[in-house]
Amino acid sequence: MIIAISKWKLLALVLAAMPACQSASAKSAGTATELVRVGNRTLTLPEAQAQVSALSAERRAIYRTPAERVAYVQSMVDHEVLAVEAESLGYANAPEVLAAAKHAMVVKLLKERIGDGPDAGALEAAARAYYAAHPAEFGPPERAVVAVIRMRDAAQAQTVQAEAIRVVTEAATSADASGKFSAFKGLVTKYTDEQGARDVTLTLDRNLTAYPDAVIRTAAGMREVGEVSTLVSTEAGHFILQLKERLPASVLPFERVKEHAYRSASEELRDKKAAAFAAEMALKHHAEMHAERFAAVKFDAPH
Repeated sequence: MIIAISKWKLLALVLAAMPACQSASAKSAGTATELVRVGNRTLTLPEAQAQVSALSAERRAIYRTPAERVAYVQSMVDHEVLAVEAESLGYANAPEVLAAAKHAMVVKLLKERIGDGPDAGALEAAARAYYAAHPAEFGPPERAVVAVIRMRDAAQAQTVQAEAIRVVTEAATSADASGKFSAFKGLVTKYTDEQGARDVTLTLDRNLTAYPDAVIRTAAGMREVGEVSTLVSTEAGHFILQLKERLPASVLPFERVKEHAYRSASEELRDKKAAAFAAEMALKHHAEMHAERFAAVKFDAPH
């Protein structure tokens, strides 16, 4: 049975795996081994074989039948034809193409100079150290379930915040303990500008929501269930929170998360080696750094 594989999927795999092939002016094995010649580019049988051999065993195993393997080689040939057209349109100097080439060169350089990762013994110790230093990554972090009133008008929001404290305080004196929550929910329904307003769960050690950081910090400071926050004013609006529940953090046993710990520790060790190598190369090439300007790069999403 032949598995149908899209030519464009094959092309994507080739683009990710293959280096540029020789031009006709470059030294080649001769026309007898050419698989395609188009413009000033050629793809020879030895070149195609080298590219296939460079694939991982898992990738090569995808192509089981003769038809699938011929289709993969056809995708290489198609790649050369498309590359000639792309070059004719001047794409070789497009910013995204140059950026991709630069990235590929750096990946190759780091692989050759610092290797793929630490040895098993060093990785075991590093993984356990990483696990101990990053407990929030290995289990549910501390969270808060809050009801949220979100408004646009600052003056009205101040009035509503005072009203929220009043109705919740009055409800707390009643025999029905849930009254303080229903009282606040009534204000959410009446005043909030947010469509589909509902209770939200906020991760307190990092912002994984569309709410401003100030809202997360305010929730993190709330301790008493039923408590109403001060007015939180931001560029995105004015917020009033009521704490409904705090969920404590917990950490899973190392054996249950060791794959994550190994992967993260390996990346951390590799990043350190890459940074040390980059510093060495900066000295070698007399690089001029302006670290005082680094903080000027903005990472916040535009409003």
